Amino acid sequence: MKIPIIISIFLISLLFVIGAGCEKERMTIEEVLEIANNSECTEKGYLTNNYMYNEDTFTWWIDLDMKEEFKIQGCNPACVVNVKTKEANINWRCTGVIE
Repeated sequence: MKIPIIISIFLISLLFVIGAGCEKERMTIEEVLEIANNSECTEKGYLTNNYMYNEDTFTWWIDLDMKEEFKIQGCNPACVVNVKTKEANINWRCTGVIE
């Protein structure tokens, strides 16, 4: 079965628009670090070289080494940069039980 040319053009155009929209949601690690460096993340800790991008939530996660006065037992914090809002905050990633 042949697909009419107009439908083929429409489908190709739609894929291009969807792909272009997804690409806009990404940002470079340099942009991410600039946002993180101007946030509470660096007020309370130090950014590490361990980071990853979560495509489902459009967020970059950068592990933090907390300054001594901000450390919380049982927590492994990360600086989370939201690509859509261009905001960063600390996700403490705590286990819950403190001995």
